[in-house]
Amino acid sequence: MNPNTFRFQAQQLQFGWGGKLLAAVIAALLLVGGFFFGLLLLAVGGAIVTVAMLKLWWISKKLRSSQGASSSVTVREGHVIDAEYQVKQDPASR
Repeated sequence: MNPNTFRFQAQQLQFGWGGKLLAAVIAALLLVGGFFFGLLLLAVGGAIVTVAMLKLWWISKKLRSSQGASSSVTVREGHVIDAEYQVKQDPASR
């Protein structure tokens, strides 16, 4: 026998109905688990993309407002109203 060649004898495994049922259940569990793991990956990826896009939008909004450019969002500034007034005392506190 040549020492540089390897020979394997493959034997076909014989399973009864119990083994076949167990293999089918394990395969179904792996398939369902893989499906939900894929859904989880899609949800996490979508959340990461959404957060990144919101961050880029926020940065661009701040850059536009710092440059004095007009934006679609208008902010009304508060006004101080000066007036003369008298403080009335509560009659129960006298």
